[in-house]
Amino acid sequence: MKKRSYFLDANILVSAIAFDGNERRLLEFGTSRHAVAMTSEYVLREVGEALTSLGYSLPSVVESILWIRNFVRIDDPPNEQIEKHWDALRDKPDVPVLAAAIEFRCVLITGDKELRKRAARYVDVMTTAEALEEFP
Repeated sequence: MKKRSYFLDANILVSAIAFDGNERRLLEFGTSRHAVAMTSEYVLREVGEALTSLGYSLPSVVESILWIRNFVRIDDPPNEQIEKHWDALRDKPDVPVLAAAIEFRCVLITGDKELRKRAARYVDVMTTAEALEEFP
């Protein structure tokens, strides 16, 4: 049986770091036989910026990013894929996220309601809770 791949948006990863809840459980499934958790360098930069704005120190941000790398495959879509989907979303910072989910044939996991709504035209989109229901 082929593992299903899930592309994790920055808000999911920040929640996985900041809270011991569903987002952390989902992230940890990336090391299981059940799923492949993916994100991109672009998203990791967003995570670093978000953690910094939440008051995390630089060493804590670096440690958090390294921790994520234990669970998640990191890959970025080619620029052509981002350009191809540039007009798909109003919120341009979300275009590389959508392009990555499309490129790597992933289910997009995000807490961003607007992104979920608009991205659903191109890829499967779920909340963390919905994704966790897929695991035994």
